[in-house]
Amino acid sequence: MSHLTYRPLWTGVEGGGVSVFNFDDSSGTDTATANAVAAFFNSLKGLIPDNVTISFPAEVKVYDVAGALTGVRSISPPAAIQGTSALSYAAGCGLSVRWDASVIVNKRRLRGRTFIVPVVGATFSTNGIVEPANQTAVNTAAAALIAAGAASSSKLIVWSSKHGIESPAVLGLCSPNTAVLRGRR
Repeated sequence: MSHLTYRPLWTGVEGGGVSVFNFDDSSGTDTATANAVAAFFNSLKGLIPDNVTISFPAEVKVYDVAGALTGVRSISPPAAIQGTSALSYAAGCGLSVRWDASVIVNKRRLRGRTFIVPVVGATFSTNGIVEPANQTAVNTAAAALIAAGAASSSKLIVWSSKHGIESPAVLGLCSPNTAVLRGRR
């Protein structure tokens, strides 16, 4: 069993950044996978500062369930996405999306997380919680990403290298709390 990993790159913010998405390696097309990720970010570009660009690599990496790189495939990457908000932001603060799978591992639901950092300060209320309208926008984008993967037969998955298991994501939820990154990988 293998899966695809796609890592859009964030530029324009100190330290750069990356968001990681995993998809099952089935009959779906690799380019469709990249386009689904681009559509996810395109729907959220109003929350992203206008000096930040998210670019999409011309390759997807193939890993086995244990996490060993087994291949690299070339694709036609989607066009880069530029944030559209001119509002101020804190470079290390943003959002996180929790991806839930239906599989239970060691008495816990298998979960993953994707970080969307930075986002503009107006994304949050005065108490630091993500505004409900913005949570809804992220949840809608997450649901669309899951649906796009299912439609192309390349499902978004949650992968645990620790347990050597992967399972389709069935739900993506924006955390109401601020995500703070202290380092970028």
